Amino acid sequence: MINTKNPKARYQNLAFIKRLRQARNYKRTTRLIPQNRWQFFLTKIGLNSLLAKIIAISAVILLIYLIYIPNFLNVSQITIEGAVLYQKQSIASTANDYLTSKPLWPQRNLLLLSKKDLADYLIKKNRYVLKLKSIKKELPDSLVIYLEPRLNKFLLRTKQAAFVVSNDGIIIEKNDNSSTSTALSFTNLIAIRLDSDVDFQVNQKILNEDWLKKIVQIENKLTKEVQNEPVNFETKNLNGTDLTVIYIMPPNHKIFLDASLDLEQILTQYKLLWENLKIEQRQNLYYVDLRIKGKAYVCYKNTACAKDLILKDATTTPAATPIQ
Repeated sequence: MINTKNPKARYQNLAFIKRLRQARNYKRTTRLIPQNRWQFFLTKIGLNSLLAKIIAISAVILLIYLIYIPNFLNVSQITIEGAVLYQKQSIASTANDYLTSKPLWPQRNLLLLSKKDLADYLIKKNRYVLKLKSIKKELPDSLVIYLEPRLNKFLLRTKQAAFVVSNDGIIIEKNDNSSTSTALSFTNLIAIRLDSDVDFQVNQKILNEDWLKKIVQIENKLTKEVQNEPVNFETKNLNGTDLTVIYIMPPNHKIFLDASLDLEQILTQYKLLWENLKIEQRQNLYYVDLRIKGKAYVCYKNTACAKDLILKDATTTPAATPIQ
């Protein structure tokens, strides 16, 4: 046992001697002092060691590869959902144009692609795109675009010309009204005759959406639930309330409507009326006036009301037979 009270006895303890030698040989870790601003900057951001510099350089190279060099994250397949076949190639081409429009922030990379900017670009640059429903990124390299297309829906005829109108009321094409090819080329469109000589220009919006929805509602109801025959429309004022529906195939007749009323109720009323008419009555039918709420006026060919209609331009006359 070492006598701890004797200071000389400590030097005979091997453990003490070892610790003493370690203390004598201890040296602080040397730290290089930055010699310039660059070294000071690297030290400040923690890149003063070789290992840190290697890791940082590797990360930068990887980032450059992912952003600017074609890789597995680059869009290589674009799928268009909702458009018709002839529109898909055009819309996909417009989408590709956008993907190459920002070289400093490549939009072809799925990680960097802005879906909002792509949607705005498609609506602005491609006439076939009416609305964007959604854009879906599918890793690793696919883009799916869901949209509502702009379609040729109506054929508007004036005294001067015939206009192809889209499903959102925009003039797509202008044709000569006297051309026989016009009627043949657009037989699948809903025909609207405007009793006016007004002229319109391509890309001009002339019909509001509420009015268009009413036209489509009437056309669907009459052609699918009442008679399986096409109908045309006549009006004196676009987006107005007075509408005339014309069955162009036998038994051809007219229906006068007020678009401000409940069209579903009025068209159901007409359906019931039609179902209760005899075959002879249907064949001689000239017009049905449904512009007065809760009432229907029926006029037959070669009667006083039919003659009055020609003279007074489609006004309801007392000679017409009222049906409650």
